[in-house]
Amino acid sequence: MKNLFRGTSKNSQIVIVSQVILGTLSGIYFLFTGAYSYIWYAFIMFFVFNHFFHNVALHRYFSHKAFKTNKFWHIFMAMFSPLASAGSPYGYAMAHRTHHMYSDGEKDPTNLNQGLLNVAFFRWNLKHVPLPIMRSLGNDKWIMLSHNYYVGIILLFWLTLMIIDVRLALMYNLAGLFMFFEYCVINIVNHSGLPFSYRNHDTKDNTTNDLFTGLFCGDWHNNHHNKATNWNQRENWWEFDIPAQMIKMIKYDDADDKAYN
Repeated sequence: MKNLFRGTSKNSQIVIVSQVILGTLSGIYFLFTGAYSYIWYAFIMFFVFNHFFHNVALHRYFSHKAFKTNKFWHIFMAMFSPLASAGSPYGYAMAHRTHHMYSDGEKDPTNLNQGLLNVAFFRWNLKHVPLPIMRSLGNDKWIMLSHNYYVGIILLFWLTLMIIDVRLALMYNLAGLFMFFEYCVINIVNHSGLPFSYRNHDTKDNTTNDLFTGLFCGDWHNNHHNKATNWNQRENWWEFDIPAQMIKMIKYDDADDKAYN
């Protein structure tokens, strides 16, 4: 029972598989019933959840501490970022920091040599996560509260939507399916060196940028791997960074008494 709701690797896999299955069924339902507006609403939900809860919260804030914010936003992001279905702040940051340490090497949790399906469905190799990373994240009570109730937070949100309107819950599942595809694109496309990709920096890994993942998914990957602690990944004029625009609204520029890590 202790691990029933925790953001363990197994539970993260169950969540993303459930979103893929339910999201696919939801999309079919909306198409066959003519409820096309809910597909657009799902896309809007995906866009907001992906850019804020995933890119801003899980990625740039919890994983890289790229900016400082106040206690309200810290708690808000900790408790609601699980809705992006990418893992708890603890689990995501632990895996992502390890990914940067060993990017595209044998110890990289998301190394493509593990197989595309393993990477896509969060079946990551977490055997090489350094203990200092686990300890530093484990000292934050809000991060650990969110981790311990990761599945519960998602279920509570889904059931609330279900009570209000079944179609809202299905819309969230469809948004979850869109987020799954986004995670696949980032982890696979931006480490594959495809013809339409480019590199601003000669990093030691295989990371690349491309217009689709940059503009649509909010991740200029090669720029990010060159300096992971930059809260704004934009370097060239065409590299518009949507998550950075969101960060501008909630970050503090100076480490005063209001800042909270």
